[in-house]
Amino acid sequence: MGSPFFLSGGDPKPGTDVDAKARWKTQSGYKFDEDTKKWTMPSVMAGINTKVVARSWAIDTAGVYGPKFAYDESDLCSGRVAAASGTALIGLFGAMLMFPPTRWLLREYVLPKPGDGPSEQLREGGYANIYVVGTGGKNGDKAAAHMEFNGADPGYKGTAALAVEAALCMALPSEKAKLAPGGGCLTPATALGQTLVDRMNGSENFRFTVKPLEDTVIKG
Repeated sequence: MGSPFFLSGGDPKPGTDVDAKARWKTQSGYKFDEDTKKWTMPSVMAGINTKVVARSWAIDTAGVYGPKFAYDESDLCSGRVAAASGTALIGLFGAMLMFPPTRWLLREYVLPKPGDGPSEQLREGGYANIYVVGTGGKNGDKAAAHMEFNGADPGYKGTAALAVEAALCMALPSEKAKLAPGGGCLTPATALGQTLVDRMNGSENFRFTVKPLEDTVIKG
């Protein structure tokens, strides 16, 4: 399950570029990102999200991704010390989950209990900025996709609102008519595509834009 290709057959597609295979490796330490000019630490969601992106890539029939496509993610930090500290804490947390005694301590004193959650103020006033920097395979130009959560804590209200928008893409006849035909075990990108992007941009809680990297202001 540690492989990013767990949901896409277990291996990269035939014809995948050799260098691209190496770039799929999930970040395990802290490092400086040259694209965003920020220090970064490993993302706790990378183990899930990379598998979903790899699934989209594996079932792509339009050739959108290409043989040199690779994906990884990390969390932006305020500086080198924050990135190093965050990396150490993630490693410690993972190690504690491996052993029953320390796992019990986490469950009893650290992890949230059923029914716990953020306050209404945090749910309604939360925000997040997600950036995906892409490098063109032909000319090397860089673009940045920016997804912004506004007035929605991404872990609670934001997640619920996104699920509703995705469901409406498939439930409303006017939206469903825009979707590509076919079916199977799809991902949001392959099943909903631009229809979901349009719904997000029409919502009060989300905004999705794509600009040249040089014109993108990296927040946080």
